[in-house]
Amino acid sequence: MRRMLLMSAAVLALAACDKNDDPDPKVTMQTVTFEEAELDANGLLTGKALATETDGGFNEYDGMFYTSGFASFSCYYSDQWGSDYCAGFTVSDNTDMVTAGYGNQYSVYAKGGVDASKKFAVAYYDSYNAENGNEGAVPTVTFQRKVNPVGVWVNNSTYAYLWWLQGDSGSGSGPEKVDAVLTIEGYADGSLARSVSVKLVDAEKGLVLDEWTYQDLSSLGWVDKLVFRYSCENVMAPAYFCIDNLVYVDSLTY
Repeated sequence: MRRMLLMSAAVLALAACDKNDDPDPKVTMQTVTFEEAELDANGLLTGKALATETDGGFNEYDGMFYTSGFASFSCYYSDQWGSDYCAGFTVSDNTDMVTAGYGNQYSVYAKGGVDASKKFAVAYYDSYNAENGNEGAVPTVTFQRKVNPVGVWVNNSTYAYLWWLQGDSGSGSGPEKVDAVLTIEGYADGSLARSVSVKLVDAEKGLVLDEWTYQDLSSLGWVDKLVFRYSCENVMAPAYFCIDNLVYVDSLTY
């Protein structure tokens, strides 16, 4: 919480620089906690309920599936191969920190969300489906109007964390550690403004992120879209991560 307050102070300081005649603007902030999301029997909210049948005979959805305040979250859903498939964001309450493998793809490596909350978002960066025209496969947050992001909490999913430590089988020593980087890009009016990055795996330190970690976003400025991109030299690495408590300034009043 102390970091969030510090970031809020930074936003206020920038605003004061823009408006020298009034150094004390009123700031309205919002926090996306995901707590109001209605989950299914598996503890998930995906784009399944929004899917429609395609010409190929399977159900599919590609777009925004969850909205909180001014923020809407993207997903890609399909049951083309006989089971539910999701990319982009999924809201979840799964906290299995023990089971390795793809079958546990919706768990965070933690006992819950930030501040002992129950829900959070799991993201899967699916570059293949994105390149084939399914934009929701890239975790994206769009805002109804320009906002100034303040910060977000980030963690590894259980699937990704155990993969780095134990490999696909869940019983090995895991692959050689290379950097796995989450880059958060801020866009305004269709153009990339700025970006920030956080290491989900730090090869130099030999560390795999294993707790909720605060990422400052205040340097992104006023944007109308956030895009979350995953990159790693090991192309087999699960491109999964989790976020919670996305904080943003939605207005400044002088």
